[in-house]
Amino acid sequence: MTFKSIKILFITIISSVSFNANAVVINNLYGINYEWLELTATINQSRSQVEAQLIDSTSILFGYNYATRQQVQDLFLSYVPWGLNNPSGYYGAPELLSGGIELQTLFGITKTFVDGDGINDRFITTDGYAIGWETINFSYGLYGNTGECEWAGITNTCLANVEVGYAVSGQSSYLHIAHYQGWDANDNSPATFPVLQAYPSVGSFLVRELTPIPIPAAVWLLGSGLIGLIGMGRRRARAKIHC
Repeated sequence: MTFKSIKILFITIISSVSFNANAVVINNLYGINYEWLELTATINQSRSQVEAQLIDSTSILFGYNYATRQQVQDLFLSYVPWGLNNPSGYYGAPELLSGGIELQTLFGITKTFVDGDGINDRFITTDGYAIGWETINFSYGLYGNTGECEWAGITNTCLANVEVGYAVSGQSSYLHIAHYQGWDANDNSPATFPVLQAYPSVGSFLVRELTPIPIPAAVWLLGSGLIGLIGMGRRRARAKIHC
């Protein structure tokens, strides 16, 4: 075996250490990197169905958790820092719209609505932009810890939506983030979506803290041995040249 092939073997071994192959979004909250699973990975699954997979070691959802109200709130604000004065308003500012489009692109679109009546729907956004739209993309997701969305003894789940309306010719687009009585982490209003029902346009906001994947000690030992062999080979080659 040549030393070039030894180096290739070592790189292959290091590269073969298991990494998560799911479609994920890496986002920094509170100075910690979090790994979020795309909404489209759990679309048309009820919360009960998803929760069963979170503890199933054979599932791609294993190890994830439902994001808390606070995590979802901070996630959205990390892309669209519009403040909380009117969080459920419609916004047209380019910097807010671009953040919403990025968030939606990363997490996936769960539903698209196309206005087919031929009438240009227009309105003035919360921040004063004149809007006309013809297509709307929605990204619906369930979230919340156990108990965060219960009301009157009924177990429900929080639901949030990132909505981006695309404009007709000559008009601006808009961003609307709706929170369905669960956006503010301090809001104890009831959620309106039951756990046991699945919706064809709704996924789940699943997250886990991203920790470095340790490389097994055996791989390091093997790597050290291979590096030593490479060094010995180079010394022998130099010795032959001097002879």
